[in-house]
Amino acid sequence: MVGRIIEEAVHRTLGELFDCLRSLWSDDVSEPVTARVVIPSTTSPWTGRTDSPERTVEHAGHGGTYRLVHDRQTSG
Repeated sequence: MVGRIIEEAVHRTLGELFDCLRSLWSDDVSEPVTARVVIPSTTSPWTGRTDSPERTVEHAGHGGTYRLVHDRQTSG
């Protein structure tokens, strides 16, 4: 619950920052997008592996489609 509230506050703050930058420079700045991941524990992630499966997040908007390909890796 607290994490969600913090996430929303950060998202709102970043949106306001981007609006401010857009008005200063009259640039066409896209809105930020948040990608979330839930890691159930630090001791047993991803079925005994130290890296997660590769995931893709797509966002359509601002005149195009944007793709973020990511994975996670723990350090020992």
